[in-house]
Amino acid sequence: MLSKNELKFLRHIFEHLLNDVEDYANRAHLYLFNLNNLFQEIKYKLSRSYYYLSIIIYLLSC
Repeated sequence: MLSKNELKFLRHIFEHLLNDVEDYANRAHLYLFNLNNLFQEIKYKLSRSYYYLSIIIYLLSC
């Protein structure tokens, strides 16, 4: 059986581990959010480029 001080020490260690895991989860969520924003921006710019290119092709074909 563990003493009261040993249990407190183990609890302290687990609290730190839990905080680290929570911090990593928050960072991963932020990275995924930023990655999603990046993909949305690329998608927007590609569609805008396609739109402008189609206008140029149309004007050249006239």
